[in-house]
Amino acid sequence: ATFAASFGFVVGKTVLRGTVENILDENPKYAKLDKAIGEEGFPLLLLVRLTPLFPFSLSNYIYGASSIKFPDYFFATLLGFAPGTIAYVYT
Repeated sequence: ATFAASFGFVVGKTVLRGTVENILDENPKYAKLDKAIGEEGFPLLLLVRLTPLFPFSLSNYIYGASSIKFPDYFFATLLGFAPGTIAYVYT
């Protein structure tokens, strides 16, 4: 699951990031949000992964389009998916 999520992240980073940067240039509020995601991406994404409110596939592309670094994304996704995976395997 983590590798599939990483694929969505890479697609978002390569295909969508240019469009997002154009939007950020036009709106400073979004630029601040993107900067915060880039700086505090790991704990933010970990909390998103632990809550089942957000669709995972959509968040893969959104975080890929953001300024979060890939190692932060990968390890937050890995840790965030672990409790659900463990619960699924042992129930």
